[in-house]
Amino acid sequence: MADVLRGYVKEDWIEELDLDSLEDLRRQVGRMAVDEQMDEGFRRSVHTWLTRVMIPARFPGLQVPEASSLKEVHAMLAERVMEWTREWKEEGRQEGWQEGLHLLLLDQIEERFGRVPQEIRRRVEEIHDTEQLRALGKRLLSASSLADLRLN
Repeated sequence: MADVLRGYVKEDWIEELDLDSLEDLRRQVGRMAVDEQMDEGFRRSVHTWLTRVMIPARFPGLQVPEASSLKEVHAMLAERVMEWTREWKEEGRQEGWQEGLHLLLLDQIEERFGRVPQEIRRRVEEIHDTEQLRALGKRLLSASSLADLRLN
């Protein structure tokens, strides 16, 4: 992106550009939105490129609402950065919680029944619902064999 912008925006903006950070992207878009020296046609091109190419490519899965100008893209990013960050943190917490439960359950199964067969390990790791993982943990408390875990 730096090569595309060179000559159209201030050089110090390019040096600060960090496409891995939504907050830096928001700041740069805000600068471009109010730069009176930027050609309007180029501003529209940057807007189109940001909303249709760069944001979807760099941040897959993010829903980018329609925005008709760089000012609207900036406002949208300002609103959404905090929301997206909260969502990512929650997804990370959920994945960490599930991974921890998988490890705990597999350790407990191994402690109780010895070496865990690969098929049992795979079935436990395929469970992504927290309630199902908790139910498996409860069954493990009274199980006298791997079959009692009902992982079929």
